[in-house]
Amino acid sequence: AAYVAVHVKGRAVAELQKDAVIVTPIVENTAGVSEASWVESLVFGDAKEAEVLQQHLMAQMLMERSILEEETDRVMLGAKQLFCKYAKCENVWMEVCTKVAAAALVSVVAVDNLWLCVAITLGMALVIGLAQPFAQPQMNVLQSVCFACLALAAVGFRYRMALAKLALAVPLVLLVLQLRRPDSPEMLALRPQQDLEAKIHEGPVEVSAEQFT
Repeated sequence: AAYVAVHVKGRAVAELQKDAVIVTPIVENTAGVSEASWVESLVFGDAKEAEVLQQHLMAQMLMERSILEEETDRVMLGAKQLFCKYAKCENVWMEVCTKVAAAALVSVVAVDNLWLCVAITLGMALVIGLAQPFAQPQMNVLQSVCFACLALAAVGFRYRMALAKLALAVPLVLLVLQLRRPDSPEMLALRPQQDLEAKIHEGPVEVSAEQFT
């Protein structure tokens, strides 16, 4: 599923052969009939390093999701939705970090310390931007931009500048732009995962690698 999401555009056939999964893209011929493109699909010699890294991270995410689906412990079942927010389960530290930052901002506003507020918000924006903890790339961008805009808004309100209103409007504009392209390779990898797990032992499985727009 991770390979399909990163390297395949369109549809593909996944087939289990011994201990390997062969992914073969399906192309449209001149007559408009789908046929398998028997090009070697799992050779990464020409793949970009970034794509290979992205595929590795997706594969890790999918493995963790599969383990969570098999959990029967009540505590894990209750926390499953929380873990699924993040690209990796270990990124749940961001949940604690966000709560601490929110509590700190409330305390800072109470004592009217502008620059400490700016430091906290810009620090959170930097941490989220670098760590990319969320499963959806759109969420990483939105959260990082929101914290940066909070810092700008704080400065704008202190010095009575129009910057404050503009900063508060930026996240709304970004959200509208993201709604035009709500899908991502990460979400694309999650969709065929269940079909592959259930059917790949029975024979070749056709999966789609088309993102929603």
